[in-house]
Amino acid sequence: MVDFIEWNNDFFLNNKEIDNHHQRLFEIINQLYSAVLESIHESKLEQIIEELFQYSFYHFEYEEDLFARYNYKYTYEHVKQHEMFTDKVKDFNIKLVMEDKKLYLEILNFIKDWIQKHIPFIDKKFVEFMKAGQIG
Repeated sequence: MVDFIEWNNDFFLNNKEIDNHHQRLFEIINQLYSAVLESIHESKLEQIIEELFQYSFYHFEYEEDLFARYNYKYTYEHVKQHEMFTDKVKDFNIKLVMEDKKLYLEILNFIKDWIQKHIPFIDKKFVEFMKAGQIG
């Protein structure tokens, strides 16, 4: 089966912990995609969505702790990006209960688009800041 979103060098930030987190997010997203294509039972889809939400929260919390530790000058903007993501995933989860299950593909497309814009640019900016030892 082809991955919905594939890890490549564009996403590699050269920070082991953050890269591992991002790779795990890719795994969960691809697991959700496979489950949707295979028409897996709805309760399993909901479980994968919940795992995605919980892991995203864990990852964002990890990054935000680093922002504080390094006094990152773009913390506010970066945290707003995280909040937008989690709000959107919550919104999708509510709609899934109330509407058509085609929303799974909409969720996946939103997540893929967000990740492709966030990791190589927003997260990369922070990792470069952190490696340079800059103080905000």
